[in-house]
Amino acid sequence: LFDGNSAYHCGGAIANYNRALRIANCTFVYNCASPSELSNAIFHGSAGASGTMRIDNSIVWDNDPAATGFLRDVRPIDVRTSIVKGGFTGAIDTDPMFFAPGDYRLAWLSPALDAGDNLTDLLRPFDLLGNARRIDGVVDMGAYEGAVRGPCRADFDGDGDVDLGDFGAFGFAFGS
Repeated sequence: LFDGNSAYHCGGAIANYNRALRIANCTFVYNCASPSELSNAIFHGSAGASGTMRIDNSIVWDNDPAATGFLRDVRPIDVRTSIVKGGFTGAIDTDPMFFAPGDYRLAWLSPALDAGDNLTDLLRPFDLLGNARRIDGVVDMGAYEGAVRGPCRADFDGDGDVDLGDFGAFGFAFGS
């Protein structure tokens, strides 16, 4: 998770010069570089740089300025199965639906759920919170695996599911 970083010149979150770089299952939010015409979240390359940057199963969203988050200088960036605000080849440009402001876990209807690529060779067994990386068989995009559900009003007994216990609690609350 790269959140709220800044730099002068290039790459608020990552500035990569003269090397190949692989990134998988990361989330980049609210990163910036000044002056912004050089880069915001991620910078890759310089004159004479070698190597490709590859980004898999990641989310690049709401960086400053609100563009793609990349400066594609003289070196290529290979983006696969990711979400990038403003679009990028190999990525989709759609709101990742984070759970809440400052909480970059995925909400229940997020397009990043079960949308990653299990075959990336950088896939680790656990997410940033230590949860299993593949809960439903397909990896999610971003730093966190699995959706966060909000509180359910029908869960009267507060045990995390709606079942006969809730029916009894509901009936008791209304004097059945």
